[in-house]
Amino acid sequence: MLFPVELFPAGWRWLLWLNPMTGPILGYQSALLQGAWPGREVWLALAVWLVLLAGLLSLALARSRDQLADWL
Repeated sequence: MLFPVELFPAGWRWLLWLNPMTGPILGYQSALLQGAWPGREVWLALAVWLVLLAGLLSLALARSRDQLADWL
């Protein structure tokens, strides 16, 4: 993000967390620009996206396990 989250309207900030890159970007900004560990919401967003994407990958692999050897 090129601007602080606080500039985004408060009622619509939840929409930012639907973007999987919000957590990593805010984490990098906190660590590099502020010299502090990212807040809990950043870690939570990273964990949620990680679990969601791992689940989707597991589902995709389970559905294509028979054809996976052919693809490789």
